[in-house]
Amino acid sequence: MSGPDGKRYTDLISGIGVSHLGHRHPKVVEAIVDQVSNRYMHLMVYGEYVQSPQVRLAEKLCSLLPDALQSVYFTNSGAEATEGAMKLAKRVTGRKGFVSFVNSYHGSTQGALSLMGDDFFKNKYLPLLPDTMHLRYNVEEDLKHITHDTAAVFIEAVQAEAGVIVGRESYLRAVRKRCTEVGALMVLDEIQTGMGRTGSLFAFERLGFVPDVLLLGKAFGAGMPLAAFVSSRERMQTLSVDPPLGHITTFGGHPVCCAAALAGLNALVDEQSWNSHVELGLWADVYLIAPASANTIAKLANGLCDNLVTATYLSARCPVFVAPAMDLDMWQHPSTKRNVHRLIDDGVNLIDVENGELASGLVGPGRMAEPQNIVTALEKFLAKKTAVKKKLTGINALVSAGPTREYIDPVRYISNESTGKMGIAIAEALANLGANVELVLGPVNQTVSHQGITVTNVETAAEMHDALMQRFPQSDVTVMCAAVADFTPTESQSQKIKKQNAGLVLELKPTVDILAEMGAAKKANQIVVGFALETHDERKFAQEKLEKKNLDFIVLNSLRDAGAGFGHDTNKITIFNRQSDAYELPLLSKSEAAQKLVEHVAAALPQPHNV
Repeated sequence: MSGPDGKRYTDLISGIGVSHLGHRHPKVVEAIVDQVSNRYMHLMVYGEYVQSPQVRLAEKLCSLLPDALQSVYFTNSGAEATEGAMKLAKRVTGRKGFVSFVNSYHGSTQGALSLMGDDFFKNKYLPLLPDTMHLRYNVEEDLKHITHDTAAVFIEAVQAEAGVIVGRESYLRAVRKRCTEVGALMVLDEIQTGMGRTGSLFAFERLGFVPDVLLLGKAFGAGMPLAAFVSSRERMQTLSVDPPLGHITTFGGHPVCCAAALAGLNALVDEQSWNSHVELGLWADVYLIAPASANTIAKLANGLCDNLVTATYLSARCPVFVAPAMDLDMWQHPSTKRNVHRLIDDGVNLIDVENGELASGLVGPGRMAEPQNIVTALEKFLAKKTAVKKKLTGINALVSAGPTREYIDPVRYISNESTGKMGIAIAEALANLGANVELVLGPVNQTVSHQGITVTNVETAAEMHDALMQRFPQSDVTVMCAAVADFTPTESQSQKIKKQNAGLVLELKPTVDILAEMGAAKKANQIVVGFALETHDERKFAQEKLEKKNLDFIVLNSLRDAGAGFGHDTNKITIFNRQSDAYELPLLSKSEAAQKLVEHVAAALPQPHNV
């Protein structure tokens, strides 16, 4: 993220567990704009009117859940979802007792606060609800206190607010069993752990059971205020009678929030980023495994792949660091020494163990390096890696990125799915090597904060043409990565075209061919790079474009290559020069592909700028 002053920030807590797709995911932004601009912002949400955003979201969510969780009630927040589940449990069981756990957190409204397991946050608001008991988390002995008087047990798969305390699988299954034995509802609070944050879409999928009630929130809304409690249709029906509206909410299930959540859920499922070890390996700049047990080190050294850590290691293209942690005798065992040496031979960076008191009570080597020492080791490595000589100092670079919009009327336009990610990555790669970069950027949801890049925002092909041609004479290197529209309406209407029974004939005319104009005007000391996105006969069309438009290089994308083209964070490119030489790259992150392209192009510059 970037502040108003241009300073960049890293959100290490994802907006307190909310921004699981990152900030302003383009699909989410698009859904919000569409709902607000073209549909409606609010109608009755008590049930008097059925709203399509709610229905579509509920249908999508239920398609991902088991048969026992097929009825959804949308709320404003996780705390309200907790309150609704408490009311549901009372109605279903006819009981009034609740069980929660020490250090638990389920919200801070009156009922949810009663379930909270930390007295520090509750003492100023006493008295709270009676008949609420708090058991020790991960202690099976305490489960005997779940009785036939218990309406529901509220439990988290991971106690997030308490410092990330993970529930043992055997313990959570024991809670499920005890609830079934006494007829209490098991309410699994996945407000923090849901939406792919534990290696599966929902934590319970990895635990081998289904809760009676599921609580969702935070990331569920994809950045918007939305939560839900989910149960079976039979249980939820109890809230529809006597009184007919057992739980009511003015803004819960707001159509804009539901539209955003649906887009976020679709993006999450489509990208499956929660379980993609390949994506993690491509994304990371450095992969740190700390603590690395003797078991993990043995698996890494021998290529075993039975969990997310080892699978990501085998897919990682970035530098890998391990910080071992084990008992004295285990660290000194010949097999461990052999495995560590094998990892070092494979290029893994070792952050050596330290001397100190160990878990067994022994004192000696085997203790994991102190966190600050691990951070220092990484900082030194990254500082060395990023100490790049400014090899393009004094070079003026011009880059175009993103789509254009050709307006039919004030609210409709012709465009494409370009996100601008590749062009921005190229601009950043050029700036990182010291070039003075002018970026002409179409309408995208990406932000540019590099201090070496000057951004000019445009919208139409004509605006992009004017901005680029004004700057082209001063450019040493020009990279035309923008997806400029080939056609524009002959006439753009000043007012919205009303829907009529008759069809609409739209007359189009070609836009100015910016790349051809540059190729015709370029001087001997200027380098012009074009892009070609093709669907068939890719090499033929790319090379024809290079010759026809008098380019120095052309970069080929094929839509037939998985992970390439619009919308992806990866790209697979082939670079052609005037001699028809082809430099084919594998699937890389767009930043890596941009770096390779810039290095390739910069090598064609006159000395001393080549790299």
